[in-house]
Amino acid sequence: MNKKITNILMSLLIIVIVSLPVMGATYTPAQVLSTIQPYMKPAYAINPTSPMKQSQDMSGQVYIYKLPTNPVVYVFTSSGAIDCDGQATIHCTGTTDPAYQGETSFTQSNGEPLNAELLPWYVLPETPNPIFDYATRDIHGGEAGVVLYNGKMEYGVFGDERGRDGGNSAGLAIGEVSYAMASVLGINPDPENGGIEKGVTYIVFTTYTNVVSPIESHSAAHTKGQSALDKMMTQLKPPSNIVANSGFETGNTTPTSWTFVTKNGITPAWSTTHNTGNKSVRIAVSGTTNKISGDVWSSYITSTSGKQYNFSAWGKATGAGGTNGPAVRIAEYNKNRTYLRHTILIFPKGNYSWTKLQKTFTTGANTNYVRVYANIYNGYGMFWVDDLSLTAVTTTSTPAPIPTPTPTPTPTPLGDTIRVYRTATGMIEVINIETQYLPYVVAAENDIAPNQSMKAQAIASRTFAYYKKAHPSGSNFDIYDDTRDQVYNPYLDLTTNIRNSISETNGMVIKWDGVIICAFYVSGDGSYAQYVTYNEGKTGDAITQSALGWVTNPPSLNPYNRGAMGQIQANALASNNGYTWLQTLKYFYGADIIIETR
Repeated sequence: MNKKITNILMSLLIIVIVSLPVMGATYTPAQVLSTIQPYMKPAYAINPTSPMKQSQDMSGQVYIYKLPTNPVVYVFTSSGAIDCDGQATIHCTGTTDPAYQGETSFTQSNGEPLNAELLPWYVLPETPNPIFDYATRDIHGGEAGVVLYNGKMEYGVFGDERGRDGGNSAGLAIGEVSYAMASVLGINPDPENGGIEKGVTYIVFTTYTNVVSPIESHSAAHTKGQSALDKMMTQLKPPSNIVANSGFETGNTTPTSWTFVTKNGITPAWSTTHNTGNKSVRIAVSGTTNKISGDVWSSYITSTSGKQYNFSAWGKATGAGGTNGPAVRIAEYNKNRTYLRHTILIFPKGNYSWTKLQKTFTTGANTNYVRVYANIYNGYGMFWVDDLSLTAVTTTSTPAPIPTPTPTPTPTPLGDTIRVYRTATGMIEVINIETQYLPYVVAAENDIAPNQSMKAQAIASRTFAYYKKAHPSGSNFDIYDDTRDQVYNPYLDLTTNIRNSISETNGMVIKWDGVIICAFYVSGDGSYAQYVTYNEGKTGDAITQSALGWVTNPPSLNPYNRGAMGQIQANALASNNGYTWLQTLKYFYGADIIIETR
């Protein structure tokens, strides 16, 4: 056949295959990007201190972000280098591509290599990989994904691995697509001179459920990819706050949708002191004698029995005291609007700036309505309330895996929140580990530490938190907020050093023998010195376990107890001996610990 005619026919075939309509698609590329971009920041990065490289120019730093979805989704923005490996075609041969290889990491259902000129796919670094190892993250050959560039979006499969280029980048580059994927996205697909250096966004789904079969079916990739994308978009959509005028912003003489009730001569007031916006509600009980104040009530909100909600409120107080602290409640009512029960957020006593409390609860039997209200009950002082939120909890079932020959089991992710038991109030707070919990643990535990030992403290505290999530202290919470576990005080000021210690070690935990250890640590002075262990250079069963935990002989019988860090000693190692955070951790927990990013 004439070569020119062959080229034309092949080009037409590419257009037909890679331009399949996305049946039922409801999201534009702009909508997808706007949804995931809030999560493409350090708090969600799994490699904050070990960036990958852009595979096109080898100079850009690429961070991979883990979206808070079930199943997990990974996203990153990098280059669009061209992969022309696999079956030899007109544009993908050893002649057109100096780096051409006649095979791909994953093959068609007939055992043949994939066809880069016909099948849109994306490429990930080969396994094992010290920064982003797809095999340990429930990503499999043929995994559906989405690639976006310059206002265009295409579904594809995980079709090939990027290998190690003779030491160049040590296999740590990421950002590559097949010839067909580049073509449909408007990227020059020439394997030698094409590609794009940056600006390509990759969405990588996980689990066997999202594996395309057969891998060479682009229509199946569309179906799987669209289903996974719909699920991701639904989960990332912020739940609607069903409290009307939740920030008290609108109204004439009183906030719209709210009612002020006077009790004992005390009436709530509309205030210009605010958390966000311009307004709040103030409740003031003068003097230092217990009184029951008036209430501020929301309108009735339709509900049902067994409905799970996330409930939160912001409060600020001056001189709060008495028997009880100020409180915000959710009251439940039956169909006749008869009171049934309530759920309560009890704010602390004393003086404090705007503070958020939250909890998750489930409505009881016969509930048809709920109302939000705030007051001071048997107490005194000045209390402001603002930015109330009541959102329905959306539960997502874990998809059943597609049967596959001997898949590698993947542990269930521990998640990004932790349930903290607040000793002062008896309340359980569900808060983000990285942004809401760890900074105030480090501030409470070792706020004067030098930079390197503070990073060691942050990693130890994070490790202990994740250990407690797997081995909780209570039946309905994970961890105490005091020395029974580790101290958490959200009222402390955060220094730049504290914030940096968290952000620069984002997600890092200590593992030994594949498990997250119970990273004990103590002040290291007085009676606590006996618990500190000195395991520098020690490995395996040669390490010394801390008496704070279950001591075994040999130590490997309890892989969670790998010793305890002394904070005074750690600070001295950093200040006097120049120890890095990693050297510090190995000094106390052993030379064979592994630092992994969750």
